[in-house]
Amino acid sequence: MRDITEIPGYADDLEEGFRQPVAFLPHKDGLERLDAIRENYMQYSQQLQAAR
Repeated sequence: MRDITEIPGYADDLEEGFRQPVAFLPHKDGLERLDAIRENYMQYSQQLQAAR
């Protein structure tokens, strides 16, 4: 975590390497964000299970 905020260009390198935007959130905010993403995907759980 600290590397992302303290080393210039590190987030850019990560974004280029993984081709995804890099975001840094405090612990509680990060957990809330992940919970929201999980809840959003749960609406598709039946379709995802059927696709296996």
